[in-house]
Amino acid sequence: MYIFRKSWYEIFLAMHIVLAIIFMIGTWYHVSLLDSGHMEWLYAAVAIWAFDRVLRIVRLVLLNVSWVKGRTVRTASLQMVGPGAIKAQVKVGYNFTFRPGQYAFFYFPRFNFWESHPFTLALYHISKDHGQPTVTLLFRTRSGITRKLQKYLEGVPKELSCFMEGPYGHYRSVENYDTVLLLAGGVGITAVFAYLRYLAVLNTNKVRFVWIVRDEDSTKWFQNEIAELVGKENIDIEIHITKSGTGKVETARESIAEGLAAASEEVESLKVPEVKVNTVPRYIIVGHKPSLTEVISQQCLEGGSLAVLACGPPTFVDETRGAVAENVTKAKGVVDYFEETFGW
Repeated sequence: MYIFRKSWYEIFLAMHIVLAIIFMIGTWYHVSLLDSGHMEWLYAAVAIWAFDRVLRIVRLVLLNVSWVKGRTVRTASLQMVGPGAIKAQVKVGYNFTFRPGQYAFFYFPRFNFWESHPFTLALYHISKDHGQPTVTLLFRTRSGITRKLQKYLEGVPKELSCFMEGPYGHYRSVENYDTVLLLAGGVGITAVFAYLRYLAVLNTNKVRFVWIVRDEDSTKWFQNEIAELVGKENIDIEIHITKSGTGKVETARESIAEGLAAASEEVESLKVPEVKVNTVPRYIIVGHKPSLTEVISQQCLEGGSLAVLACGPPTFVDETRGAVAENVTKAKGVVDYFEETFGW
């Protein structure tokens, strides 16, 4: 059942809605023939189901339609950021509240207005261009809507009307720990980076951020945002690139360093130290995949309370979870594990 649900989500969802309606109709006729006085329970079930459907539609309208300037819907600015990855920035209302760990459902009427897809909210900021709150999404292109978006862009940044429903999800109170270990594998950075940015602003915890990617193209996903955090006293950044497309470690490291340095020049509000090309490479390790067990074991022995938050492929979070379980009794302080996953 899981394979069917994962591969044909929209068909799976539509079938459940249709079957629910058929079930209610069948129950209606069945109970009416019995004449046993149980019809009020069916009324209650229909009312609850209908209320949920209507409430979602009303909420969708209120969240996405501007009643001030001609009832315009939300607009997403999309661009390709490396092979098979799309970054989108969506304007949200001033009453929008955001916390790390949240996600939202997005509709793209140009393709299928009835389809909604969940995306992690990786970043929330006030745009310098239009002064409006904006959320940033990052996702890999697979099949379905993401493949349609990739074909629509054709490698050129474009804007597209969309609807948003949310945010949903919950925040992990990692700021209550002495040390926070943030582990991200590939596109898992979308769930982890929001915590990294938030903890950098708080500046109350010691934070170690380890991001493992396959190639240097992936570092471009959050190149500007990472440059903002380089030099923060409470942040320790490690970017591990397991495979370099250039074939030369030094060339790959220098190209990434130059990109981060260029991105840092655009950052003025945070007033972080200037990023020099010759200092950034120490945050970047090319051609090496760290042992998560060793990373976690080392962190557990440093003492103090520790929060480990991870997001990545199934094998990545499995290894992380196992390493925490193995070291939790050896640690010199409390160790809690938090996991963000893209499955359902």
